[in-house]
Amino acid sequence: MEGCAAKKGDRWYAVIYEGLDTVTGKERRSWHPAGTSRDEAERLAARLAKELNGRNDEGRSFSFGAYLTTRWLPGKKLELARST
Repeated sequence: MEGCAAKKGDRWYAVIYEGLDTVTGKERRSWHPAGTSRDEAERLAARLAKELNGRNDEGRSFSFGAYLTTRWLPGKKLELARST
């Protein structure tokens, strides 16, 4: 996830990119009010992005092919009989 600071009027917001919407294909972003300081907004954006990146990192870092070759296939080799 990425985060940045954006200004609307006289207020600053932390804007977090949350990926693409699976239904519409549009980008999803969440806006979080951060006060009147750009520094505050940047700190908040960095903290929120870090929190979102911390979730499910293990599952997100694997591609389907990597999962098959590193986890699924070794498990199947243990289950298969010698004749197969």
